[in-house]
Amino acid sequence: MMAVAHSLLVIIYHVLRDKKPYEELGAEYLDHLDTEKTQRYYVR
Repeated sequence: MMAVAHSLLVIIYHVLRDKKPYEELGAEYLDHLDTEKTQRYYVR
């Protein structure tokens, strides 16, 4: 429960700091950051 509360507080902090609405990045967001590294990982 504390981990969920912490992640919500972090999200709220960033939304208020940047004055932008919350935007879900999606499940594959991290895979698209460094596609070469991801490909090497799955091949290995």
